[in-house]
Amino acid sequence: MIPNKSIGAKRAVELRAQLAKLNAEEKAQEERVRKAYAEKRDLSGEGYDLLRNAIRILWTRGGVEGALKTVDDEGRALPLCMGALDAEKIRDARLMERGEITRPTKTVERGFPRVIEIGGALKPAAKQSGRLEFAQWLASPEHPLTARVMANRVWKHLFGTGIVRTPDNFGFTGERPTHPELLDHLALRFVDGGWSVKALVREIVLSRAYRQASTYRADAFEKDPDNHYYWRANKRRLDAEIIRDSMLAVCGQLDTSRRPGSLVAELGGQSISLIGFNKTVPADLDGSLRRSVYLPVIRDRLPDVLGLFDFAEPSLVTGEREVTNVPVQALYLMNNQWVQDRAAALAQRIRREGKTPEEQIRRAFVLCYNRTPDAAELKLAEAYFSKARSQAGETAPDEAKIWSAYCQSLLASAEFRNAD
Repeated sequence: MIPNKSIGAKRAVELRAQLAKLNAEEKAQEERVRKAYAEKRDLSGEGYDLLRNAIRILWTRGGVEGALKTVDDEGRALPLCMGALDAEKIRDARLMERGEITRPTKTVERGFPRVIEIGGALKPAAKQSGRLEFAQWLASPEHPLTARVMANRVWKHLFGTGIVRTPDNFGFTGERPTHPELLDHLALRFVDGGWSVKALVREIVLSRAYRQASTYRADAFEKDPDNHYYWRANKRRLDAEIIRDSMLAVCGQLDTSRRPGSLVAELGGQSISLIGFNKTVPADLDGSLRRSVYLPVIRDRLPDVLGLFDFAEPSLVTGEREVTNVPVQALYLMNNQWVQDRAAALAQRIRREGKTPEEQIRRAFVLCYNRTPDAAELKLAEAYFSKARSQAGETAPDEAKIWSAYCQSLLASAEFRNAD
């Protein structure tokens, strides 16, 4: 939902009066034209003025009506959301030759793809758009693809690869499922569970296959190098949103509350192309501490962390994201102010929760990597702190700065941004 700005009761009254005046002008103009035709008078001399006034009334009235529809009778803002409505006249579409809108051919009757025949599917009614029937057809328990595609997407999200390894292509040019019986089983469970994604996720994550370690075994690798049979967990890079949310979570700053609306809605109608000149908006659109799902997704203007770590192209349907490993990602983790602020917050947390330096280092590893450091890692950490403090010379070392740098190295590590 997009919260709209209140215009106030006084302004609402003014707009209603303006709308009534425009309606009266339009009615008077229509009466003038009707009278002229009745008297068989020539309007050619004043036709331009009539057309100009008609266009002015049309455009002005549209803006006033639009503003009034966003508020209640007292001028208070109403929550808005975008949606589709049926046209006044329902009709079948014309087939455009080679997709060219200037080359319409025969009219195509509304219906469903004939290659997927489902018993009991209702044909769109003459006076309805067919969207309801399409939704019922798509979510029918008899539909051979919908539940399978969704089950495969969930499996891919949890395991890194799908049972069908081409999630956007279940056709003849896509890959065959590695475990067709498993895919059918999950699809049936998904439908029987009321199409609940949460229930499907719970069933998969409680399985033995999901709870395996990523430990390498030479004998298994020789038989199944691509891990088609899931003899171990796949190591994989986390999605951009998870990397950002994880940084906020480990430093104790993650705000799980729901954002009241999009950042874009707070710009007061400002053009998106000029957002870079708005000093109140963070340079990378990433000034909040809420979950990444609430970040604005603006075409050609993504927040840095999303754009750098392979966020899906917003204008496309993307079943599988690309995974890259490029120098600019490391530069972001080293130099970005947002990352440095998270490292400073993590340093404060572990110094607060650990009594001794060793306890603090162990706490940092548990938070960032979900494990304790081994002897070699403890030795490296101690060497770092010893050298950093000795470089301060006679002046007192800046402990906060030293710990922040250490915590930033943990956040920037490959282990932090990879699921193992």
